[in-house]
Amino acid sequence: HVPEPGELLWPRASDREAVDIPLKEVQEAFGDDEDLRRRRSDGVSVERVAPEDLRPGDIVLVPSDRGLLDEFGWNPSAASPVVDVSLLRHGLPLDAAAIHRLCGAAVGHLLDTALGRAAADEDIDPAKQAEAVEEILTAVVGSQPPPGWDEGEWEDFTNALGPQVVAPDNEVPRLRVTGTALEPRNDELDETSMAETAVDLDLHCRAVAKRARSIANRLGLADQLADVVERAGLLHDVGKADWRFQRWLDPEGARGGRAAKSDMPRHKWNAARIAAGWPRYGRHEELSARLVLQWLEQHADGSDPTERPASDDPPFPRDLLVHLVVSHHGKGRPLVPPVDDGTTAVVSAVIDGDSVTAPADLALVDWNQPARFRRLNERFGPWGLAFLEAIVIRADHSVSGGADVDLAEAH
Repeated sequence: HVPEPGELLWPRASDREAVDIPLKEVQEAFGDDEDLRRRRSDGVSVERVAPEDLRPGDIVLVPSDRGLLDEFGWNPSAASPVVDVSLLRHGLPLDAAAIHRLCGAAVGHLLDTALGRAAADEDIDPAKQAEAVEEILTAVVGSQPPPGWDEGEWEDFTNALGPQVVAPDNEVPRLRVTGTALEPRNDELDETSMAETAVDLDLHCRAVAKRARSIANRLGLADQLADVVERAGLLHDVGKADWRFQRWLDPEGARGGRAAKSDMPRHKWNAARIAAGWPRYGRHEELSARLVLQWLEQHADGSDPTERPASDDPPFPRDLLVHLVVSHHGKGRPLVPPVDDGTTAVVSAVIDGDSVTAPADLALVDWNQPARFRRLNERFGPWGLAFLEAIVIRADHSVSGGADVDLAEAH
């Protein structure tokens, strides 16, 4: 569903659905008269925009049948529908164009009745309204899976749709997913820090380090690379030591130690963030990278374990360590975007026995990260760097998903 100007986005746009494209290429791909929608600065509504009025950093929403992407990414000549990843486990937008685009079902004649819309002098019979909803469900259930969805996913999705119409103000009405199916967690809001049980920060980082080392060894990485990957796993979440983040995870201070994951009920998550003062869309990994950078600065003589003078090449481990830490949620390629913050507080941690402190203001930007990213791409190639990133990312996901890691044998 691509909303009209002033309407709210639903589902909320996520980075999984986005691709970064040079501005000039976008303007060349869209015709001068194309009716585009740009996400407004509030992040939840859209406005009309002409291609020539687009600016760097804009987020443009296009329907999935517009094409422009193939299996390798941006392709302005691609005409095939793009896989719609936004609706699975979210629900079905009750919009004729969106439903037809999704699965080919024609239900426009049923929508007014299903939504309870009637002429001013008429009343909608609740029985007829329920019947219209059931007809929509029948049409959707009997349709072919959308591009990119397998039959099992489509069957699970359609079977989980409930018959109750949800119609929030200024948003597209929809049929919500019911039962055990849940909306996917949105990493933009750091919901990967939610878990079934609370998790200690130190234990989590040690487990990720052990897992990352194991993966690196099995993949045959050289010892120096495996060392950096392991240390990145150990340090990836040190930024969660920020007192605001800890208050978010543990508002009552009941744990007595620093937490990596919270077992807070999901419906309390956003309110707890606001109460803690953690800015919306704030990235804990940016603070982790700052602490790592400060620690490396305290070892500028190369005496830390990430430096091994193995060749005449410029030393890469420092760049790689910082990048693997800051990119473990897919950001920092090449920049972690700033958010409104302005705090004067600092974040502190102990790394290898050294006390390290860095600014906690998430409005600050590490303008050295793009050059760091470029240097690493030049050394490892884009696929090689992504490969190294993936080791840390998957180690974190695996441990967060409950993988059993024996810390007694940590490297």
